[in-house]
Amino acid sequence: RDGPKMAELDDVCPIIKPLVHTSCETGNAKDMPGSILSNTSRCLSRVEFVSDSEVRSIGDICAQVKCDSGKVHIRYKGNNSWHVCDNETENDVILPQSNDSALSSGVILCPKYSEVCM
Repeated sequence: RDGPKMAELDDVCPIIKPLVHTSCETGNAKDMPGSILSNTSRCLSRVEFVSDSEVRSIGDICAQVKCDSGKVHIRYKGNNSWHVCDNETENDVILPQSNDSALSSGVILCPKYSEVCM
C-alpha cells in the first residue's frame, strides 16, 4: 500500500477546498444568499433558534470581517454597521436586527480573534 498510514494522519488538520462559485471573495452571490462577497469577507457560522431547547444550523454566510483594537468586527448583508464581537465569552454571537432584510432570524457566531486576525 502506498501513502501514509492512518495513524500518521491522526494529528493532521484536513484542508477543505471550497468550490469556486462559493468563495467568500469571488463566489456567485446567487448561490450564497445572505452573504457579502469581498476580499475582506470570511465564512461565519449562522444558527437559527427553532425553540428554547432546540438549535439547528441553517447555513453559514460570508460576512465582512475586520480586526481592530484586539476585537473582531463583523458587517453582514442588510446592515451597513460594524458589529463588535466581545470575544470575552466562549460562544459570543451577533444578533441581526429584526429589520435587516437579509438575515431576519438566528444569530451569527463570532469567530475567535486568533482565527481571523493575524
